[in-house]
Amino acid sequence: LLAIYTLAIIKSAAIRGASDIPADERSVVGYEMVSMPISNLLQFLYPLFYSVHDLMQSKAGTVGESGLVVRPGVLPLSVERMDTRGAYLLDNGRVLVLWLGKMLPQEFMRDAFGVDAHVSQVDVNQLSIETSRSELATRLRRLVESMRSGKAVYQTLYILRQGDPNEVSILVYCH
Repeated sequence: LLAIYTLAIIKSAAIRGASDIPADERSVVGYEMVSMPISNLLQFLYPLFYSVHDLMQSKAGTVGESGLVVRPGVLPLSVERMDTRGAYLLDNGRVLVLWLGKMLPQEFMRDAFGVDAHVSQVDVNQLSIETSRSELATRLRRLVESMRSGKAVYQTLYILRQGDPNEVSILVYCH
């Protein structure tokens, strides 16, 4: 585990030598890393990674017997796990990132976002999860809300499409 966390620290916005990170953001992330509790820091360095395109094939996103939202199984954080026909949710404890593969079925877009178009034809900055349009949207929204609950800071949900310039913000975590 030491090797994974060392690599994650090197790839973090606080230390990474990329010119795409403003000095202010680098400072904020560095300060947050130093002041976070260890459990939050570990999640920040090695985020939780979930497959959400297959929510309807499991109980994920439903309320379980304990009264808590059932989460999908955590996937290893690897580019090899990211299918172009899939949608994945990354939770680093600070932000949530919903990554949409470029071959994601149009049905997912319609059910989750209420947009009857292919993922390549929409402006992902304008997307938001539908309130209760479909069972998929309800489960996805419930899952996001459960990840946000109990956190000291509200986690913004960013939606990214495969191939977009901002995709590096999720790929930097992948090992």
